[in-house]
Amino acid sequence: LGATERAYDFMLKGLVETERELLAAGYPFELLRLEDGGPGAGAAVAARAAAAGWSRVVCDFSPLREAKAWKADLVAALGGGVGVSVVDAHNVVPVWEASDKREVGARTIRKKINDRLPRYLVEFPALEAQGPAVASSVDWRAVVKEVRARVDRSVAPVDCCVEFKSSTRLQCERMRQFRRNLFGCASRTRREQSIRPKISRIDFDL
Repeated sequence: LGATERAYDFMLKGLVETERELLAAGYPFELLRLEDGGPGAGAAVAARAAAAGWSRVVCDFSPLREAKAWKADLVAALGGGVGVSVVDAHNVVPVWEASDKREVGARTIRKKINDRLPRYLVEFPALEAQGPAVASSVDWRAVVKEVRARVDRSVAPVDCCVEFKSSTRLQCERMRQFRRNLFGCASRTRREQSIRPKISRIDFDL
């Protein structure tokens, strides 16, 4: 990806928490590691799908060129035997549902998103267990060590986001407190928005 250590640190922590929830519900978790000079991400996932007899591969939406290239390689390598679906886990309203054209500004897309919120702004359903808990097959210490040896470490990880799903409510409350301290109030009037922000230190450490 050409990303820094901070980006990889955030991604790996998210994967660790995802694995923890899946294993507890009886779902195995695999981490494919690409070899230098070997097939790319798309071809590697396609090979794993063929070997395991998967019927469908689900990908997360990304507008980045490299991620889009991976998906194109995946679809080409899978052929027609395995289905591919893309979900937008980055946005409350999927981008292809929010608008069918390139928007010129927030004012033109805001109403479109708000009109679709009743359908999409809902809680995620609880993950149903499919069996007893299973053990991890990933050596996360080795993964982190390898990543740190290969990525740009000029941008260090931050400590404000140690947990993800499990601390969402706490993080939302801290964000509201940050806004209250920063702006002094939650008013939307133009006059009050023009008032110089009142800065104060908020501790986000968990």
